[in-house]
Amino acid sequence: LSLRQVSLDDTAHDYKLPTMEGEIDADMAESHWGRMLASYYPNFVDPYAFSNKPAPSPMVAFITGGVLLVINIVLWLIRVKKLKERTGDSFRGEVMIRGMIACAKDNDEPYYTMCSFSAVSLIFLGGIQIDFKTSFLAMLCYIFVASLGSLLRVVLAFCGNKSLSDMIIVSDEMEDSKDQYTKIKEKQFQYMEVQPSNVYQDIGRQKTLVWMIFITQVTFMAFVCITVYQGDTHKCLDGTLDCPVAMTASSYIFYIVGIFQACLYLLGPKTNYGQSEMSQSFWTVLFLAAKQNGARVLWDDPVHEAKYSEMSTMHRDTNGKWILDEDGNPKLFRYIELYRRNFHTWARFVMSYLVNGIGFNILILTLPIQVAQQSTLIGVVFRAVGMMYIADLDDSKGLKLIIVENESGEHVEMSENTNRPQDRNVEQSAREEKTSSHDDNEALSAEANAIIQEARQKLEDLAKNGPTKRPSTKRPCLGSKSISGNSFGCIPTDGGGRKKTEAAAILAAATENADVSDVKGEGSAFVLM
Repeated sequence: LSLRQVSLDDTAHDYKLPTMEGEIDADMAESHWGRMLASYYPNFVDPYAFSNKPAPSPMVAFITGGVLLVINIVLWLIRVKKLKERTGDSFRGEVMIRGMIACAKDNDEPYYTMCSFSAVSLIFLGGIQIDFKTSFLAMLCYIFVASLGSLLRVVLAFCGNKSLSDMIIVSDEMEDSKDQYTKIKEKQFQYMEVQPSNVYQDIGRQKTLVWMIFITQVTFMAFVCITVYQGDTHKCLDGTLDCPVAMTASSYIFYIVGIFQACLYLLGPKTNYGQSEMSQSFWTVLFLAAKQNGARVLWDDPVHEAKYSEMSTMHRDTNGKWILDEDGNPKLFRYIELYRRNFHTWARFVMSYLVNGIGFNILILTLPIQVAQQSTLIGVVFRAVGMMYIADLDDSKGLKLIIVENESGEHVEMSENTNRPQDRNVEQSAREEKTSSHDDNEALSAEANAIIQEARQKLEDLAKNGPTKRPSTKRPCLGSKSISGNSFGCIPTDGGGRKKTEAAAILAAATENADVSDVKGEGSAFVLM
C-alpha cells in the first residue's frame, strides 16, 4: 500500500509508517504529525533503513529553538549592560542604537554567535517541516530585516558624528581604526591607512571589474534562492525520489550538520574569526572622512603609475616631509576627492551591502537547507564549500589606501602637459626639501674626494722618495688604529671640523703621521681603491 494515498483527514489507524521495526506506536499514528508523515512519505527503496526513519516532530525544533532564543536574549542583555558601563553617560541616542545593534550582530563571542544562529535555524526548521515554501519566504524576509542593522550602523555613525575623533566606539572592530586615528591626530598632518578586504572597498580598482563581479554575485545568489525554493523534495540516500526535506532522519541530521558548518563560517578564518563580512568600520571611517574639507583617498598603484594620470598628488609623512620616490623626487599618488554626496563611494557601499550584507546572510542561513537537500555524503561537502565560494568572489586585498583629512584645504592641481603639480607653494616646498638634501650630499662628496686626493698624493710621494727615518710620535687620528694589519700607533680624537669617511680619514692620518719603518717587507705597495 502506498502511504502517499493516505489523507490528512483519514481517521483510520490501520496503516503503518516505515521505521526500523516496520511500524510505530499508536500514539504517533493517531497524531497530526503521524498523519502528515503518512501523507508525505513515498514508497522507499529500503523502508527499514535508518536514514528513512521519520524525523522528530516540528515541536522538537520549535521548543529547542525557543529555549536557545531565550538564552540568546539574556546574553544580549548582558552584552548591552557591559557596553553601557564602558561608555558611561554617552550611552544614549544614536550611540545607544548603534551599541544595541552591535551587541546583537557582532560575532566577537563564539558562544553568543552559535546560540543566536542555532536558535533562528531551529525555529525555521520547524516551519520547514510544516510548510517548506512559506517558511523559506519568511526566512528571506527575516534576512532582509536583520541585514538592515549593518546599514543602520553606518548611517547613524555618519549622521551623528563630525569626525572619527568625536565618535563613541561601540564595537571592537572599530577600536584599531580609532587608536590609529587618535595617534596620528596629534601630528601636524592627519591621515589614516586602511586595507581593503574586497573589490568594493578597493577604491583604486577599475569600475568595470567591480560591476562585473557585482552582477555575477547577485545572479548566482538569485539562482540559489530559486533553486532552494523549488527544492521542497529531494532524493534520499537509498535512491528514493521525492522525499520531503527535513522529514526523514538523514535529511534532519544533514540540517543539523549544516547549522554547525554555518557557525564555522561565521566564526572561522572565512570571516577573519568573527569579523563582519561587510566591514562596517571601513565604510564608517571613509564616510566620516568625507565630511572633512578637502579630504582625499590616495593609493600607490604600481601598474597604472600616477604620473600618467590627471588625478595625481603628493603626500607628506607624519613629520610634514614630502614622501620621495627612489629618484629623490616627490612621490606621486593617485587619488579621488571625498565629499558627502560622492556617487562613486556610495554606489560601492550599496553594492557591498547587497552582496556582503544581505547576500552573505542568505547563503549562511540557507546553508542548512541546502545541505538537507543532498542525497549523498560527498554532496554535503560540495554544497557547503561551493555555496560559500559565491561570497568569496569579491574577496581580494587591494592596494593600501591613505585617507587624508586635508583640513587646510590645500589642493594640488596637475599640469595637463607634464603631469606635475601646478601649485607653486607645494612645488617650491618640495623643491627646497630636495635641494637641501642634495646640497648636503654634494658637500660630503666634495670633502671625501679632497681627502682621497690628498692621501693619493702622499702615497705617490712615499713610493717615489722612499721612507724617511724619524722618531715615532703618537698624534690623534680619527677612529681605527690599523690598516691591513699594520699598526700606526694613533689615538682617537674628539673630531675635526671636516666630515670624513672612515677609510679616507685613516689613510690621511696614516700617511701624515706613520712611522713607515714598522712596515715589513720590501717593495711594499699601497693600492687605493
